Amino acid sequence: MLRRGRRPRQGPGGGRIGLARPWLRLLAREGYRVPTSWTPTPTPAGGGPFPIKYYLTAMLFIIFDIEIVFLYPWAVTFDALGLFGLVEMLLFVLTVFVAYAYVWRRGGLEWD
Repeated sequence: MLRRGRRPRQGPGGGRIGLARPWLRLLAREGYRVPTSWTPTPTPAGGGPFPIKYYLTAMLFIIFDIEIVFLYPWAVTFDALGLFGLVEMLLFVLTVFVAYAYVWRRGGLEWD
């Protein structure tokens, strides 16, 4: 039972050492190696690095995929939004279409 004005005892270090104790035990083990954060980059079967077109296509897919995900909540609340929601979604779809046409015209969707 806690009394007024007193804090519970947490032991030495105020409870911070208790959280680090499993990590310290793991490091003290004989033969344990700390994992590094470096990981090799993926390479194609030929052995060279991936072409930049691969990364650009992946980024374009993610961008347009996330934009299209916004259509679902609009479809669910279509009745509640009325004409205002319809106009706003038409502007949104027009913006997405203009961006898509720009990427297509610049050759961002061609896989050479």
